[in-house]
Amino acid sequence: MTGKHKSSLLLVLGVIVAVNVAAQMYFGRVDLSEGKIFTLADYSRQVVRELEEKVLVKVYFSEDVGPQYNQNRTYIKDILEDYRAYSNGNFNFEMVNPRDKEAFEQEARQAGIQPVQAQAVENDQISVRLVYMGMSFLSGDKKETLPFLGDVTGLEYTMTSTIRRLTSAELMKVGVIQGHGEPSLAPPMQQNPMMPPAGPTIGTLAEMLRQTYQVEEVTLDAPIDPSIRTLLWVAPQEEVGETELYHLDQFLMAGGNLALALDRYSVDMATRQATPLALGLDEFLAHYGIRIEDKLVADRNCGIVTVRQQSNNPLAMLFGTQMRYPLFMELRSFDDEHPVSRKLESALVAWASPLDTAAFAEARTAGAIVRPLVKSGEYTEVQVGPAFDMEPVQQITPELLDSRFNDGAQVIGATVEGAFPSFFSGRELPEGVDGSTRIDAGAATQLAVVADGEFVTDQYSQQGDNLSLAQNMVDWLSQDEGLIGIRSKAITSRPLAELEAGTRKMIKWLNILGMPVVFVLFGVVRWMARRRRAGLVS
Repeated sequence: MTGKHKSSLLLVLGVIVAVNVAAQMYFGRVDLSEGKIFTLADYSRQVVRELEEKVLVKVYFSEDVGPQYNQNRTYIKDILEDYRAYSNGNFNFEMVNPRDKEAFEQEARQAGIQPVQAQAVENDQISVRLVYMGMSFLSGDKKETLPFLGDVTGLEYTMTSTIRRLTSAELMKVGVIQGHGEPSLAPPMQQNPMMPPAGPTIGTLAEMLRQTYQVEEVTLDAPIDPSIRTLLWVAPQEEVGETELYHLDQFLMAGGNLALALDRYSVDMATRQATPLALGLDEFLAHYGIRIEDKLVADRNCGIVTVRQQSNNPLAMLFGTQMRYPLFMELRSFDDEHPVSRKLESALVAWASPLDTAAFAEARTAGAIVRPLVKSGEYTEVQVGPAFDMEPVQQITPELLDSRFNDGAQVIGATVEGAFPSFFSGRELPEGVDGSTRIDAGAATQLAVVADGEFVTDQYSQQGDNLSLAQNMVDWLSQDEGLIGIRSKAITSRPLAELEAGTRKMIKWLNILGMPVVFVLFGVVRWMARRRRAGLVS
């Protein structure tokens, strides 16, 4: 090797060493994924950057977890390295060595991580083994455990929430109103699978909120704890008394915020009957700019139900027929500028009603800021009671669209912000309440409403982005918008756009005829080129 070549080789080796040294001191990454799912959100960086206590994360990941989980190990290590890099030395992690199997398993169990079954393929045979996939967060004498990391979707949100919960002196409180037939907060894991719950539950939503907040059940028969800044009210079924309205009004006057998921009707799907709910809330909510109309909205963008009908086909009678149900609306029109609805793709609501835009106009005139969050599609049918068409449809034809689904987009969810006078200002107070501390001119408050109470219940909350919409409402009202951006990164619902019949037919024939035509044209061009070359040769 000549001296020139040796110098070039030494130069290349020097550059490689310098790059590796620089990579140890500084790091960078180009994330081309939608939503930057492999890059820490600004809020996550802020949380670890502001840590005042040391946080240690110990990861327990067995060696033989199977191919379906191998990528999870790499992703977890990468995201932990990012947290560490932004923490100013207050965040660290340890990948516990699984080679000493007995010691590893003992430590994992002591950390609160239980083994799970995983499949592995060896020598063309499938075997099932017990593996550990979890992590433990330690800070001082506090400990939090994530017992299973088989699905890393939304892991950044879970980790940031855990770090904040672990290092916060006191969590913000969120109250969930009870006492009027609302869905219970029973956790899903505590429900007996052999015995369905007596009524609807919102256990999944409550469980998610507890990752970030201190969730408490609240009744309105007494003044609301002033340490609670946000209330969530889901699907009350019974009338609300005047004293209860007074306590809610004073909560809002003091600057409290309210998230509402309300039904106008109670629906019995078995009998196809809708019964109006007399809640006594209409005048009260209208005072704050919210009025739910006495109507139901049906949409051609809708969900599917299984209907069992009399039929000559025994399989159809046994398993039922899949039919579209326009009263199960699939909402896709979100306000992309509002923190609550930004980046949401779809939500499924059941027997929803439209919000009265005239009430919005009155609130705006009074100085409030009103913003629609989500609307139905353009092809809707607004049904006016008391008789509703609640039957599924086999097929939504052009004729059906022309005759029924032509009422335009309807507002289903919205937010209202402003300083309102008390609903009871100038009114006689309910008997028995203490009016000595009454507030007549309120501080600025915020309300968020979706005119459907089912979308957050456990039966429907896993549909589309329902759960994200409900959590975003609570986060926004609680002035906790940083978590909304992290949660939005994990949204994966991508509903197909509804196309016109003519467009669908054109795409269909392009798929059928397009490739054959391309090959024929290619053959003709090749044939003409060969003839031209043959003519030149002769």
